Amino acid sequence: MGKPKVLITGANGLIGSHLVQKAKNKYNLAYTSKSFREYHDDAFKQFDWLKLDDIYSFLSSIKPEYIVHTAGITSIEYAALNPIETEIVNVKAVSEIVRYCVENQVRLIHFSTDFVFDGKLKDYKELDPVNPISIYAKSKANSERIVLEGCNNSVVIRPSWVYGLSREMARMNFPLFIRKNLIESKNLSITSDQFRSPTYVGDIAETTLRLLATEEIGIFHIAGPECISVFDFALKIAETFSLDVGLLNPVSTPISDAAKARPLSTCLNITRAQHLLAYEPLNTDEGLLVLRQKLIDYNAP
Repeated sequence: MGKPKVLITGANGLIGSHLVQKAKNKYNLAYTSKSFREYHDDAFKQFDWLKLDDIYSFLSSIKPEYIVHTAGITSIEYAALNPIETEIVNVKAVSEIVRYCVENQVRLIHFSTDFVFDGKLKDYKELDPVNPISIYAKSKANSERIVLEGCNNSVVIRPSWVYGLSREMARMNFPLFIRKNLIESKNLSITSDQFRSPTYVGDIAETTLRLLATEEIGIFHIAGPECISVFDFALKIAETFSLDVGLLNPVSTPISDAAKARPLSTCLNITRAQHLLAYEPLNTDEGLLVLRQKLIDYNAP
């Protein structure tokens, strides 16, 4: 019996690229991205999810038994400026994927976001009501509903503030951004009233592949074990890399247009994943130490 066929979308993203690396030897793998930027092998399939009419035939050409869908528009600012494109990629494309999965008995793992919540709590559980604020968050909440109502054999993963080493150093996530700017001795204003559950990307990739092999369905919060302010996380980053914490200045979140507003608190309760998936994520100190070592191994400046 051969290895199961798995399709991973969004292979150039932080989560997608880590999934590809961890899944390569376990599955008969296909993976997609909008560009050829990083992959040059037969398993890579270029595809643009804006092409709604081509999605079903594209998936039919691959014939996956499992789909892990990480692709999508993830920038709050970009989504606010491009609401029609966001609706197509984050919602309508998901409807087509769900249609394919239902008609071909394919297991689907779909990535959403902690931003489906409005930020008024600090310990969100999977079944707490969603109340998205921004255009981006509303698109992800709609995609969740489409997946959960349309596909019985599906999982929705809500991660929170994912960080780690990207395949391309130019792709900044928060620790890399803080590190780069502090190395350059730049003063940074960091919000002190937003709270998140920072999540090391390796934990998400490993747990996603574990989920793939189970019969679990529904929503899972796959996030870090702490609820920490953005400013305090920045302090930890500076301390981990022995950089000047005096360059970090705490500020309150500025009032912004609702279309691109960020909820103040999206800390996620991970009890369900811990209980059903033996999920044991790294805390921020542990995750940052792993990142620091990977940067050393990478010979990053």
